[in-house]
Amino acid sequence: MSTAPGVIKLLGEHAVVYGRLSIAAAITLYAHAYSTKRGSDFAIKLKDFGKEVKLTSEELDNIYASYNKKKSFEEYAKLGYGVALPYATIASIMARNSSLDGLEIEISSDIPVQKGYASSAACSLAFALELAKQIGANIDSKILEVAREGDKVIHKSEGAGKIDINTSFYGGIVSYSSEMGARKENIDVHLNIFIVDTGPKKSTAETVGHVRELYEKDRQGTERILNEIDACSRKGIELLKKGDKKGFGEIMYRNQELLNMLGVSSEGLELVVKKAKENNLLGAKLSGGGGGGIAIVLADDDAETKVFSDLGFEVKKVSIDYEGAK
Repeated sequence: MSTAPGVIKLLGEHAVVYGRLSIAAAITLYAHAYSTKRGSDFAIKLKDFGKEVKLTSEELDNIYASYNKKKSFEEYAKLGYGVALPYATIASIMARNSSLDGLEIEISSDIPVQKGYASSAACSLAFALELAKQIGANIDSKILEVAREGDKVIHKSEGAGKIDINTSFYGGIVSYSSEMGARKENIDVHLNIFIVDTGPKKSTAETVGHVRELYEKDRQGTERILNEIDACSRKGIELLKKGDKKGFGEIMYRNQELLNMLGVSSEGLELVVKKAKENNLLGAKLSGGGGGGIAIVLADDDAETKVFSDLGFEVKKVSIDYEGAK
């Protein structure tokens, strides 16, 4: 079995699209991939969807060829296979050098989907790692790139997975920018993180598109916001290395104010942040693309977060997973 943790964004969302620094953390929610030997064809079993797809070596060849000659992800999706297509894509790449005949990989996940936990990245990574283990492939940066191909298919974006796949693989707290790539930070601090589900969220593509429109209308003003978000990320790393949770929480609040200025917050997210401040919690902000979805709250103890469940929000406590995928 292979497992890969979900991921939350601590600081730097949206600014990272424009080359700034962001910080993500692997958390104690997991995607799992199990392998068995069965039959003659290769099979992908998606336990949470109740779906199974069997693929011959010829079908895998066709998927590989279709992926490499695709003009767009939307066009590629017409190939079929539904929710199994990302994993079929990963398998088609790995089948170039090894036969997958008779192998079944079952994927399941404890990570809520479409909420901002990077569930798709964790599932893609767990699947790629289990497949690599079964065919005797090296577990290295090439496997991370193959796993990213699955996340690209899911999100229909060439930029998908750069932060999430690396953070899930390495574990702990990972910083990322387009200039320096992904780097696991030398941080080992215990944080009481509570994830508050504020309800349905807009797609990341929609919120990223909104920021792009804002950037085109007011480049100078948007650059100022993006630069300050970048400063939050850099200061946040320093504070975490010192174990300064109070200071880090204050940075979280400021990062949220800046994200709200970019127009990617929501009524539910703002309510959570407002209540966190009123109750003197250490910090709170959205995590991920925003426009709804999850807020992350930093608190000293569990009792302090009762205010959110009293409002009808689902609250989940997580820890940082410092081990990463395994």
